[in-house]
Amino acid sequence: MNHHTPEFNPKKPCATSLFDATHNATERAEAVIYLLQQQFISSGEQTLDSGVIFAALETVRFSLLDIKEMVSSFHESKA
Repeated sequence: MNHHTPEFNPKKPCATSLFDATHNATERAEAVIYLLQQQFISSGEQTLDSGVIFAALETVRFSLLDIKEMVSSFHESKA
């Protein structure tokens, strides 16, 4: 997880680093989704092959998993 979200330290979780890391992960995911949306709504043929689209969607999936793991780690540290 830390290579995608270096702002968050699961061994010393704090609300500020959770917010920063979540914000950054969300921004990355939104950027990928925006690029893919442009691929499908622009006139003309698709320029990205299915492998690139799959990799882009995997990036979004991993960002969501990182967010889930960070929030879970933060929650467990407060219990």
